Amino acid sequence: MKIGLKILSFIMVFVGIWYYRKIHSDTLYCNIYRKYNALSFNGVVVKKFLDPKDHSFPYLYIADTLNRESIIKLNLFYDKSGLFQNVNLNNRLIKFPKNPWVYKVENHKMIKFKYLNFNCPNSCGSCPHDPPL
Repeated sequence: MKIGLKILSFIMVFVGIWYYRKIHSDTLYCNIYRKYNALSFNGVVVKKFLDPKDHSFPYLYIADTLNRESIIKLNLFYDKSGLFQNVNLNNRLIKFPKNPWVYKVENHKMIKFKYLNFNCPNSCGSCPHDPPL
């Protein structure tokens, strides 16, 4: 009887920890998504790498074309859209604030490229809105 109680207690603790982590990871993803959604940039990818010192998180460095002294560092670990895998050095990327889409400039034309997707329930993966022009 004591062994059964110990096993049941262990299972309850394990399920409780898993449930707690699931709830808080969703909150974490949504907080990170809100920060990225508010972000805006217009620049060229100058560095793309997996940081072995930081759990191999994927990073993009974007040199802002409007503010030459500004370099934006994007940690794309939580992004599920594949933005990191589909971007190359010297690609010109544009992101408008409060718009999840990242646009790519090719042949002097701005095209929808990828959207930031953090699996947050409030994120909008197929948003119909376009950037303010």
